[in-house]
Amino acid sequence: AVGALAAFTVDFTSPAGSTRDFNHAGIDLTGLDGRSVAVETKVATTTSASIDLSAWIDIDNDELKESSDKFPSTTEKVTFYDPSAVSVSTTIERFVHTNATTNVFNADADTALGVALAFSPVLNLDQIDFDNAKISFALSENSATAGAAVFTKTGVFGYSNNSKLGKVYGTLTTTAADEVTANELDAGASIVVTTTKENGATDVVSRSGGYTVPAQESTSTNVSAIGSIAATPSNDNLQTDSSTDTFALRTGTKTFTYTATAGAVKANVPVLATVQATTIATGGKVTAANRVLVKDEVAIFAGTTDANGKYSVQVTSDLAKAGESYKVKFYVLSTAGVWTAFDIYTATYAGAVPTTVTPSSTIVAGADVAVNFSVKDQFSQLISANAAGKALYVEARATNTSNLKSYVPVINGVAALSFKNYLATGGSDTITWTLGTGANATDFVSAGVATNSISLYNPAAAAGVNAISSQTTTITYDDFITGAVSATNVAPNDGGTTISGTVVDSNGAGIPGAVVTIAADGLQFQKTGGDYYIGSITTSADAAGAFSVNVWSHIVSSTGIAVKITSNGKSATTTLKTYLPSTGVNGNNLVFSVNLPSLIVKNTTYAVTAKLADKWGNPIATTVNGTTNGVSFQGSGSVEINSSSSAVAKNFDKNGIATVFLRSVKDVAGPGSLTATLGGAYYAAGSTPTNTALVVSEIATDSTATKWDETKFKNAFDLNVEVLESAPVVSATVAGTTGSVNVTVRNAAGKAVTVTINGRVYTPRLPSAAAQWYTFRGFSAGAKSVVVKVAGKTVATRTVTVK
Repeated sequence: AVGALAAFTVDFTSPAGSTRDFNHAGIDLTGLDGRSVAVETKVATTTSASIDLSAWIDIDNDELKESSDKFPSTTEKVTFYDPSAVSVSTTIERFVHTNATTNVFNADADTALGVALAFSPVLNLDQIDFDNAKISFALSENSATAGAAVFTKTGVFGYSNNSKLGKVYGTLTTTAADEVTANELDAGASIVVTTTKENGATDVVSRSGGYTVPAQESTSTNVSAIGSIAATPSNDNLQTDSSTDTFALRTGTKTFTYTATAGAVKANVPVLATVQATTIATGGKVTAANRVLVKDEVAIFAGTTDANGKYSVQVTSDLAKAGESYKVKFYVLSTAGVWTAFDIYTATYAGAVPTTVTPSSTIVAGADVAVNFSVKDQFSQLISANAAGKALYVEARATNTSNLKSYVPVINGVAALSFKNYLATGGSDTITWTLGTGANATDFVSAGVATNSISLYNPAAAAGVNAISSQTTTITYDDFITGAVSATNVAPNDGGTTISGTVVDSNGAGIPGAVVTIAADGLQFQKTGGDYYIGSITTSADAAGAFSVNVWSHIVSSTGIAVKITSNGKSATTTLKTYLPSTGVNGNNLVFSVNLPSLIVKNTTYAVTAKLADKWGNPIATTVNGTTNGVSFQGSGSVEINSSSSAVAKNFDKNGIATVFLRSVKDVAGPGSLTATLGGAYYAAGSTPTNTALVVSEIATDSTATKWDETKFKNAFDLNVEVLESAPVVSATVAGTTGSVNVTVRNAAGKAVTVTINGRVYTPRLPSAAAQWYTFRGFSAGAKSVVVKVAGKTVATRTVTVK
């Protein structure tokens, strides 16, 4: 109550669910027998609504706080509210009963109406006795007379304490048969709760917003409990163990989407999700589905599964600091009509911990030695500092540290070690490396990642390179990358092969650590476990002089791509033969186009070409698949194909071209159309051609994992054609202006144009419109002789004056 505080008591036992423990658990109270625990309160004024409260062990029992007293607590502010200043509002909400997963309020056949009471200002509801609260409720349906209702406090399943929110969940039930009862609510009915708080002579009345009763939910067949839950982006979280129900989240990644999948995939299955923010960083906030959460609040979201049987909720921390934590839980309406709960998953932000260090090569050689160490955290992401923000270094030391002892900073996740080879010809050494913090021997502290080593050689002169004569592979439709693999630098994972060989000395023995360069334009190379390169890679042979690299291609070449292998001035060449893959040639990487003449005159024949290639430009030849060819052409209206009004089927030749001939219906001018449609014909896949059918379905969604826009693919064209009575006359006009000659060509779309000015020949771009303008600049003043030709025929000869 507001007013003078004559006296009050403090209960030092820890009440159930309380977050305060005035017993000072864990503090040694030995020797304090007989001493009192003192409580100090500071009241700003006798009419203040707040007091400052602290406690300590009063050693001398003088009830005064002195330096000799023990274990002073922090000062807490306790606020008292005049009940007349507190408002309460009621909302009708679906939630799961605290004691049973099967009881979801406001679902089928409920015998009570689920509601939530919210108090403003926010109260400590642990100290509210609802039996003594002067609040009454009434239910009305479709504006019918309100009937009295009884509120019973319950709670939300899976969460023991929701009281700090100033909001409590419970149920409303009616007490008379002729009043509106929760289990008699009709689908589509509008329900209103009227809440009255007695306040002396004045009653405070509030009403809930209209709540529409949902239609009865039909039980979904073959739906069991939630089968799995996943968080994305997956590269920034660790689901350590589904049995322990934990997610470790990478600090700095603010938003995660949690997706639950029903045990059997089914669309439109009712789902509930709850999110509770248990730890929020100072100055931060946690948001679930655009709703800002109060600490320990249980936010409830309702919906249905999508076409893939999935339901998602998005949670965002605007600071994403280590230690922040929240809980996510899902419920699904299963086959038996029971709301089945998935375990609560706790998601906690964790600072980056160095976990793996990977050298770009474990064998190095050459006069100038370079090796990169990639440092990744527990989320497999490149890092340059530990969780405490200390910069990471790689310590590299030779067997004799007078030859090499270096501390290399980790920058953007990579420590780049380079040094002059100190070995004599034919020599070898082991370089040991350790990850840690500190830029010198005095400050260096190991980061706890296992120490490892690389081998250093100074190879003898090579006498030759022995390599496989040829290799065969299929191309990949994955993008090429350079550098290390990461979440945004995804390496090819299909197609590809290896190129290997041995560098030998004059005795035919392998040379340990020989430096080898493998090169070919347009190919992707990688030493297993290392970085990716395009066009060329330099690596080192192993202790036996053997080398091997992975290779991928985007270009089909049955005759083979020459790959040059060089070591110490000696070289060899191998051939890489490449082919289309037997799977994956589909709308994700096909390109289909039709070339139609820009001008069509009646009773004249024109060649029409269609082209089929993949996204890399490789032509695709086809053969008939049963009765299905590569492409079907159909003319209609004023035009026909190959002198036929019927559809004409063709296959694509080795250049990916299919050609037909278009002509007007005899003596007919006017509108028409040409349709060209791809078919599921066979194409040649692999080095031994197989009958593999094309998949020509169009793609609706552009994949963000590729640079190519998959939605560009069209499997059919319906082109309008206008047949002219006669070809329009091709003409040109020429004019001189200040420093320039201007030429306008008409009716020459698609035909080669040449312009000769004072003997100098210009070949501008092909005209694409009925009238095309060209400007030629940089001329001095005076008369200029201009000749314009279209398709080799002179259409204009003029002398113009340039000012």
